[in-house]
Amino acid sequence: MQAKSFKGKVALVTGGSRGIGAGIVRRLAADGASVAFTYSSSPEKALELVREIESAGGKALSLKADSGSAEELRAAVSRTAEAFGTLDIFVSNAGILTRGTIDTYTLEDFDRMVAINVRAAFVGIQAAAQENERWRPDSLSSVATQLSAPPSLEQVSTA
Repeated sequence: MQAKSFKGKVALVTGGSRGIGAGIVRRLAADGASVAFTYSSSPEKALELVREIESAGGKALSLKADSGSAEELRAAVSRTAEAFGTLDIFVSNAGILTRGTIDTYTLEDFDRMVAINVRAAFVGIQAAAQENERWRPDSLSSVATQLSAPPSLEQVSTA
């Protein structure tokens, strides 16, 4: 199977400076996309990844942004569009896990985890839709409907 080409596409990956996020950034860049990514700490790791991609001939931009902050996430979408053009791909990869027992786990810890792990995806997609007419809600809702629709009998039939 041949890899899909993302030549000429622009991507933003949240939490892209290390781990799975860095792998996503590397793959998108290797497949031709200009890739921006956010990080919340470790500017050295982010800069190292930018240098790696650029030395391989790709385009990359690191952006310090907290995915728990709607304002910072929206600014990252805007800066990506300013640097590379219209955003084509948004990957909500940033995530945290705060451990604790129910009697010690704070509401602030819970709210932060939900903000980064859940709300950030909505905020990022919404900001991308505001930057790009192709991401308008009518096209997103039709995709969501297709993904949530139960399979028809023909789709599950093995005959």
